[in-house]
Order: sequence, then C-alpha cells, then structure tokens
Amino acid sequence: MVVLRKRPMERVLKSLHDFKQVLFTRLGILNGAYAYKGPRRVELHLTNKCNHNCIVCWVRSPYLKETDEEYQKQELPYGIVIKLIGELRRIGICSIHISGGGEPLMHPKFWDILSYIKEQRIECRLNTNFSLLNEEDIKRLVSLKLDGLTVSLWAASPESYMGTHLNVPKDTFPKIERGLKLLSDLKKLKGQKIPIVDIYNVICNVNYKEIDEMVEFAKSCCADNCLFALADVIKGQTDIFSLSPSQEGYVIEKIKYWIKEDFNYDIDDRNFVKVTSYLHQLLWNKKRSQSDNTESPCYTGWMFSLVEASGNVSFCCKSTREPVGNIREDNFSKIWNSERQRKFRKSAISGNVSFKHFSSATCRKGCDNIEDNIWAHRILVGLGHSKRAVLSLLEKVCRYFLLYSLKNK
Repeated sequence: MVVLRKRPMERVLKSLHDFKQVLFTRLGILNGAYAYKGPRRVELHLTNKCNHNCIVCWVRSPYLKETDEEYQKQELPYGIVIKLIGELRRIGICSIHISGGGEPLMHPKFWDILSYIKEQRIECRLNTNFSLLNEEDIKRLVSLKLDGLTVSLWAASPESYMGTHLNVPKDTFPKIERGLKLLSDLKKLKGQKIPIVDIYNVICNVNYKEIDEMVEFAKSCCADNCLFALADVIKGQTDIFSLSPSQEGYVIEKIKYWIKEDFNYDIDDRNFVKVTSYLHQLLWNKKRSQSDNTESPCYTGWMFSLVEASGNVSFCCKSTREPVGNIREDNFSKIWNSERQRKFRKSAISGNVSFKHFSSATCRKGCDNIEDNIWAHRILVGLGHSKRAVLSLLEKVCRYFLLYSLKNK
C-alpha cells in the first residue's frame, strides 16, 4: 500500500506557517496584553441540540432539577459560522475543534461547515457521540480528511452504554462499534493516519468497573487513544453518580496499571491511555496543578478561544459565565483584542487573581487548556538572553506600527 507523502512545497509552506505561529505568539506574550495573531485553537459550538440524555450531562441529564430549554435550542446561523471561519483563517488560526453543548451533527449545515473548514486548509477536530453517523457519513469524514475525532462513549458494552445514556435504542452501541471499525478499515484502505481517533470515557459509579474493558474496546476498534475523565457532577442533582472514596481508589489503581507514572501531558506522548488534568492530579497526588492559573502563568489568552452556540466568546473553557463578547454583534478580531481580552491576558500571565474571571472559573479543579498552555510555555523557556532581547526589540517595533496604524485609521 502506498502512503501519500506531503510534497516539498507543502512541507515548506507548513514550516513557514509553524515558524510564524511561534514567532507571533512569542511577540504577543512578550507584549503582555496584545495578540499579534489569532488563537492557536478555537473550540466551536455549532449547536446545543442533542439526541442523547447522558446521566451526568450539565444540560440534559434527567436528574437535573431544572433545565434551560432556551439554551438547548441555541444554534449558530450558517452565515455567521462561515464568516467566523474566514476571519479565523485571515488572523492565523491553527485548529478548529467542533464540539459543544450538544451534538454537532444535529446542526443542519454541519457537513457544509466541515467542508468549508477543510477547504480553508484549517486543521479540524470533531467531538461527537458518533450515533448519528451512517456508513456514507463515515466515508465522508475520511475523504474530507478530518484531522481528529473524539468519540464520547462512556462504556464498553451495550448494557453499560444504556446505563449511562438513557432512552437510546438498544442497537446504538453495536452501531457505534461497527462504525468505528469501518472507519479504521477505510483509513487503512486509503493509507491515511487521520482522523486520529480518541475514545472518551467519563467515569461515574455506574461504569467505573469497566476500565479494563474500555481500554480493550478502544484497542479492538483500532483507536489511537483511550481517554478517561471523572464525572463533573452538580451538587444536589447529578452527584448521586459521584464515585465513593473506595470506588475512586479502584479507578486510580486501574488506570495506573495502564499508564506510566511519569506521564506529564507531553503533547508528543505515546501512551495509549490518557487522563484529564484533574484525574492526573489524583493519580499522582499532585499538591499543585500545572493548570492552576491562579498560581502559575496562564498563556491561554493568546492560545485559545471558545465560541458558543449563543455567539458568546469566552477566554477559556472554564470562563463561560464571563463572556468577552458575542460574534452575533461584533467581529471576532475586534473581540480577540478588545480591552477586556487584553485585561484577562495581563492578569492571567501575572497571576493576578483580582480579575473577575478567576472568581467564576474553576481553574483549580483542572484546566481544559493545559496542552495549549504547555506549548506556549515551551516556546518561551528555550529562549536565551540574546534571543529574548532580539524578540523584545522586534515586539517594540511591531507595537510602534500597530499604534501608528490605529492612529491613522
């Protein structure tokens, strides 16, 4: 089988793109507030509509005392999404992660949006429950060269799947299993490594005994990674599914069996089994979290942005209660370097917890942007005194031209 390799010109263009990403990210961080390029990654919530009622879902769990019906209906209009993607392309986006408060495939223009993202040569990853995809859809994912696919599964058998996903048809889990194996076969047939497939399992007291089976299931479907997270429950509502101390200990020992103790969020890590930042703290008894934005520099303001189905734009995944703007009202570029966004960057990188964002964000429990933060930290740590001096001078030049252009608008 012949595996297609990148042409020399494509490799040159990618190297140039990567160089610009690193350079302008460094310049922005050295500025301390302004961003000279767009975010490295944007999480895009197309819709809050969903076909499932997962038991610990923050939005649709049947065990919630109240549900926000208006929130569940929210959906980004196609025209606004296309405009946003074009704008992100112009300001130097690296990757778009389609996720959301619902199932992305329920957006009526999902396939048009995905096709447009790939036409713009932007890396794209999709988070889905995978239950709505048929054989033709799976073939389409491969032909479009989707870069990454996270399948939210929470189970290793039809019985446990129905225990964590209420009111789903009995054949849902077998259908997902067949689809994942078909996806693997199609990738092999075309000689593709993408989409990279992650099986994502949220652990609660209903499925905690299936850790081994979940890993083996992911392997049987030829997934690239098997991810674990603990259920983030709501007190007095979904906390009936919380793990007891003994159950939590069982989970920790099981996962320790599968991963090495020196696992540290390395973005080049080869471990098949991975965990979220909070579970990582429990595994290795970390007293301080790398992701604790209130005690260590946070570069997220230059690296990431979250766009919700309502149009709200947030600093990070933990700060949705304090949006910085709304793309239904303003251009993303304007929001990205707004006064509020710049204040967040300045406060986060200096560890200033007085900024309002930190009062509502749950940084201490674990950061969803840890890989972005580590990438930014790495490109700064390696700078010697002379390189930092040169970049600081270049940043001052960029700042001068920026102020000049703003003054003459």
